[in-house]
Amino acid sequence: MDDFVSSVQSQVYGLSTRDAFPSYINLQYVFFYRNTNNTKDFMDANTLQRAFYKTLEQFPILVGHYRQRSDRGLSIARKFHRDAWPKDLMTAHVMALPVKGTKQLRLSHVNIVRLKDNSGVALYLAMSRSEPIPTATFTIGASKLHQGLLREYFSKENFASKLLAWLAPHTRARLLSFATRQVKITGGLLHRRARTYRNNDVITAIIAKVNAQVVSRITKKSSNIGDAVLSKLRKGQEVRLVTVACDIRHRLGLSAADLIGNGQFLPTLQIPNAQAESPITPETLCEIAVMVRQAVDAATPERIAEFIEEGDRHPGGFTCPIANSSSLGSSIGVSNQTRFGVYETDFGYGIPEFALIDPELGPGLVSILPACPPSTDYYINISNLTTIIDGLNRNEFWTGISERIF
Repeated sequence: MDDFVSSVQSQVYGLSTRDAFPSYINLQYVFFYRNTNNTKDFMDANTLQRAFYKTLEQFPILVGHYRQRSDRGLSIARKFHRDAWPKDLMTAHVMALPVKGTKQLRLSHVNIVRLKDNSGVALYLAMSRSEPIPTATFTIGASKLHQGLLREYFSKENFASKLLAWLAPHTRARLLSFATRQVKITGGLLHRRARTYRNNDVITAIIAKVNAQVVSRITKKSSNIGDAVLSKLRKGQEVRLVTVACDIRHRLGLSAADLIGNGQFLPTLQIPNAQAESPITPETLCEIAVMVRQAVDAATPERIAEFIEEGDRHPGGFTCPIANSSSLGSSIGVSNQTRFGVYETDFGYGIPEFALIDPELGPGLVSILPACPPSTDYYINISNLTTIIDGLNRNEFWTGISERIF
């Protein structure tokens, strides 16, 4: 550790508005390793410690912390601070919170738990979802944005967004964490065989259709308080929003760059309620699957660059997306992580037997995760309002194509 500490050079990275937007969210994974041979030195502490500091040598920015700028934007100050890394490496919440006793937001959290009778090890990893690209420069022409949603994404400021941007990072984190805990969120993990519905566009279309049907049924028939709130939020919304996470790195020729987070661009579909809530047939699924493919194909380098440049005109606008979110229950975001290589983490004792994300990420968030190789199956993790998850578990089409894990 001492060698690593002495090698870290203090440096400040300015975050673009796009980079700062997901800074208050932790990307969380849990890996389970089985001690198949029942060896006494399975995943020994020294091996894990060496691997930990080797990772930090490759990504030294992870020892930094967020710093508020005078223009209301964010920067990352990279400097090792022992107080920011307590010995017990306490776990994190989905919303990034300050380290206990400090005002610093860590960019990574690790917690390792040895299972009963040394039967295995569970490794917890949380990293900030912001992904600074300090050396990248985007040059574009004066063409208009392809979609009005992009222009307003970081520029539609109101009192709430300005207040959130004005607050210090640690204060904003506590406030957002408190707000998220006021909504009852439930996570569900489902298993899908790879024989059918393998195409990402079709999977997204199915999730969008089933979610729309469940929300529609809840708002029309139920009478409890939670569903009444959901009905009020949905009232006046004529479209369903479906966001598909796209990795920008290979689209910008940065596949080999050392970026933290997942470098996302988020094209959003607007599906009319009538179309989203119509019966599920091959034809209706195909219609939405085509819309998904068109949105993803439109994520060109030029459009991504326009999106980033538009955000940079509003340094304090990174809080606009959360402050303007009014589609609770009616919108979903889908992230396909089957190519993330989560089963490539081998400390010399074999790959994980099971890897998953935090099941309760937030309302309307869907993650498609790979099963352990050589299987080509996948898991679907759905996090949403508890009343919607209950509805999904009773939807005949959904239960007919998936196996519920929890």
